[in-house]
Amino acid sequence: MHRTTGTGNVAGLFTGGPPATCLTPEFLNSIQEEICGVIESAGIAVATDGYSDTKNQLLAAIRTLLPTSQYDVIVTNQAQFNAIIERIGANHYHIRDSYRSVLLRNTGIGYLCGGSGSFLSGGDTWGYLQTNNCTHFRMENGAYLSDAGTPFYMVPNTDYCKMDNVWIRGDAVTYLGTNEESFYLEANHVTYDNCKVSHRYRNAVGYEFRGSATSAHNYTSKYIGCSVFDCSCDTRTSGFYQCLNLVNCVVHNCFTLSALADVYGFDDCDTMSGCTASSLSTTTGDVFGFLTCARVTCCYAVNLSSTTGSIYGFNGGSLVTSCHAFNLVSSGAATVIGFGAVTVMSCCYAQTITTVGGIESGFSACSYMSSCYTVEASNPTNDFVNTDDAAVGTNFSCPGTVWT
Repeated sequence: MHRTTGTGNVAGLFTGGPPATCLTPEFLNSIQEEICGVIESAGIAVATDGYSDTKNQLLAAIRTLLPTSQYDVIVTNQAQFNAIIERIGANHYHIRDSYRSVLLRNTGIGYLCGGSGSFLSGGDTWGYLQTNNCTHFRMENGAYLSDAGTPFYMVPNTDYCKMDNVWIRGDAVTYLGTNEESFYLEANHVTYDNCKVSHRYRNAVGYEFRGSATSAHNYTSKYIGCSVFDCSCDTRTSGFYQCLNLVNCVVHNCFTLSALADVYGFDDCDTMSGCTASSLSTTTGDVFGFLTCARVTCCYAVNLSSTTGSIYGFNGGSLVTSCHAFNLVSSGAATVIGFGAVTVMSCCYAQTITTVGGIESGFSACSYMSSCYTVEASNPTNDFVNTDDAAVGTNFSCPGTVWT
């Protein structure tokens, strides 16, 4: 860009004259090329018809480019993705030291994390990827990490790292057997925001989002709007395992093809709000929407099914409030329970609990219940629950208790 040099300018500025400043081709071309440079750098083809409805290309380019200014690298193809990753040991990879912020554009085909063309090297047939120095790893909507039928998982090992819209996707065909997780927490103050796992099949135990073995990592990290869907296993699968601080997370349409395999939506998790376990199914294995979870608020277990295995919307755990178990159905002689062995609960609802010749209960072996409700007739061995009043019926409420 340059200031005008046309006749009549004053110190490079336009004047109304006399004489008025003349427009020069050089000045007009500089304006044109400056604007076109911004548009084209955003990947937008400059319109060739000046009379068409294309008066917003500069605005679109600015909106595209502004969010990317915060990233050390913007990845747009597989070669660039491979280049930011370094092998540091057998099956062990991390993002190179110089990249503290990474954005992966949507390529439409995913970024390979296994097989030919991926970043795997040194003879490795599987690998895990650590964030290393990267504190912000973001993927555009639609972008995903493809395991290509290869065991692969991602490890946020950077304190204060934000995993933003990261999606790990399998091929819904190949059964993985040598690793157990998709995301494995190994740092403090990590935020998973809208991260996803889908279409991963396993012939071993699967923990798609797995908490850390270090308590401080779990206490300080959080999961916001994360989801697991369309996953399967031959042994046992858990959408979220030993995770803390979950908000609006979902496990949906997970199932087993092996008769004895179990399905868990949220397994041994803590401090949860607005989470949903839906459409989980197996045959003779067991299904749990929420197993031994504590401090659970406004969560939903819906459409859980097994042929002859047990089904629990919520089992074990404590401090459960405003939760709903709905449409738990067995087509065989199975045990189906909305809330089982939960301690200290309020405002919970068990509805449409169905089995054929088995045991069906809205609440079983629960204790310290207040303002809970079920339409099920069978609600056995619940302690510290006042059901004596005929007007209460299947409504449960704690009696007055003197604490000593």
